[in-house]
Amino acid sequence: MTLPSTIVPGWDAGSDNVASVPAGLGVPAGYDTGSEGIPWTQAQWWTYPEAIHIDQSPVDTPWNEYSDVADIENSAVTIADAAAWYRVALANFTSAVRPGQRYPCFYVSMGNVTALVNALVYNEVQSGPCLWVADWSNYNQDTAAAYITENAATDPNPFPIVGFQYARGQFYDSDVFLASWIDNRSAVSAPNAPTVTSITVDFSNGTSQTLS
Repeated sequence: MTLPSTIVPGWDAGSDNVASVPAGLGVPAGYDTGSEGIPWTQAQWWTYPEAIHIDQSPVDTPWNEYSDVADIENSAVTIADAAAWYRVALANFTSAVRPGQRYPCFYVSMGNVTALVNALVYNEVQSGPCLWVADWSNYNQDTAAAYITENAATDPNPFPIVGFQYARGQFYDSDVFLASWIDNRSAVSAPNAPTVTSITVDFSNGTSQTLS
């Protein structure tokens, strides 16, 4: 089955395993933080400039909130820190502090979605954060894509699901993403170019001419 145009395939891997990922699997996702062997090197970010940035640190610092995604799982970002992470990440996205940052999202297992959403609402984040859910038991690429498509049709949706991790492999995990989230990136407007009304050209014979 061909994925609909609204959905794109992807993969995520720790730094130690990036070299083992076959080409052509879609949008990559890497780690800004994490335990040894997980955070990507600068060379890997240069190789994959469009990659999704994931924060896996259990300690929330200003650096973590430049990432696109907070990884909610054991030994990673805690549910207790989710609301605070989202608020700062959203401010960074809105202000384009890191050009290219995507709208803030939480990676979370399907079984922990309710706990995460309850914590966000309790901490007065009633809507806004995107979710990238994981379920490796009952899904494949097509059914995961259908799940995202069905969720996207819910309007309004306070916590939209924009990603689905449907398989875990030896070297990388397999995902699908909502294309509109992948493409929704912060940017800094280029400075206005100076307005040139005329220019004087000097010729080698000693004459000059003003062009406008």
